[in-house]
Amino acid sequence: MLYYIKSFGCKVNIAEEELIMSKLLSNGFTQTSNLELAEIMIINSCAVTETAAKKVEDYIKKSKERLPHLKIVMTGCLANDKILTSTDNIDLVVDNFSKELIVENIISYFGCNNTNNIVKILDDKSIFTGVVDSDESKRTRNYFKIQDGCDAKCSYCIIPTLRGRSKSLDIDLSVESFTNAVKSGYKEIVLVGIHIGLYGKEHGYNFTELVKRLIKVKGDFRIRFSSLEVNEIDDDLINIMKDNPDKISAHLHIPLQSGSDNILKLMNRFYLKDEYINTALKAKEQIVNLTIGSDIIVGFPSETDDDFNNTIETLSTATTDFFHIFQYSDREGTKASSMDNKIDSTIKKKRMKILQDIASNRYQDLVDISIGKTFRVLTEKGDKGHTDNYLNINLNHSTSDIKPNKFNNVLITEFKDNKLYGDIIPN
Repeated sequence: MLYYIKSFGCKVNIAEEELIMSKLLSNGFTQTSNLELAEIMIINSCAVTETAAKKVEDYIKKSKERLPHLKIVMTGCLANDKILTSTDNIDLVVDNFSKELIVENIISYFGCNNTNNIVKILDDKSIFTGVVDSDESKRTRNYFKIQDGCDAKCSYCIIPTLRGRSKSLDIDLSVESFTNAVKSGYKEIVLVGIHIGLYGKEHGYNFTELVKRLIKVKGDFRIRFSSLEVNEIDDDLINIMKDNPDKISAHLHIPLQSGSDNILKLMNRFYLKDEYINTALKAKEQIVNLTIGSDIIVGFPSETDDDFNNTIETLSTATTDFFHIFQYSDREGTKASSMDNKIDSTIKKKRMKILQDIASNRYQDLVDISIGKTFRVLTEKGDKGHTDNYLNINLNHSTSDIKPNKFNNVLITEFKDNKLYGDIIPN
């Protein structure tokens, strides 16, 4: 049976999509990249905002209108959300907590004409993860899911409701699966989860303990972290990154959300702006070529001009390199959606544009100091690659034959047409 799969949203969904594809393949399904040919379409949905949820529903509706014969299966966060307006265009809804059994549910439903198209089998303690056994040509980057769910209660976020409480893959199983990924040929393994900084909390260990064990695994690889909260980056983790530059990427994604202590309190974030600044500067001082990315929400209820200016100042003082900027929007079911003092959309757009311009200038500063430097780059398809500190490099053909999934020392030579270029330095 031919299937087409599409994921919306975060890196956790990307990791889960790869796992679903692997299970489908082992059960005799064949993937197609042409939706017109597919018999089944699987949607791995996102519902982090109402806009994201509507985007999923609109895509499903248009697909069904264009291809009425198409069987549509939906899983992911929207499958657990009451904001889902209708299942009329969906043949099978697999609960987010039951994603681990999605292939079994597909076989059962379409094979037995089951009349109940809303499936919930597992509970919110399960974690859907594993290592994808893909063909060799695709073995470069593996999104390895070590954790799911979240115990935080950020006032703007619905994800804890849709993903459940934090749960982690057992540390011994994590090391075993990681080792298998390395043996399979993956050179970069990204540790992903909804809140990976909570890893192991329910078992009595923590994320740093896992990293200590993973760097001891034999093989030629590097680890990249998806996202860590500022209060989860301690001196121990910084020292591990500093002492193992070939094993751990020199990049940290640390969500800030706001650089105003007043807004952070309203967001129910458990840190102050100075903690973010101090952690970022300490990490940059210790770890060579470290870059820092961050998430920012503009226009949160009650955000004044002074609050917004504090965000600009905080990002500047912390020397944050990459910004992911979002305009606040109400999310049904969250505390923030019922807050007063909502910010006009015109003001939100203006503030977003200001931050986008600052982000562009900050990236240019990073580019300027990187030209002429040599970085360890993992090559990818398309004659490209990423440095350990997350710069995307286009590799010049004149240097050598470029093979994907190889670590090379690359001299960054120029920035042209908004792209960085570099030459591989022969060993």
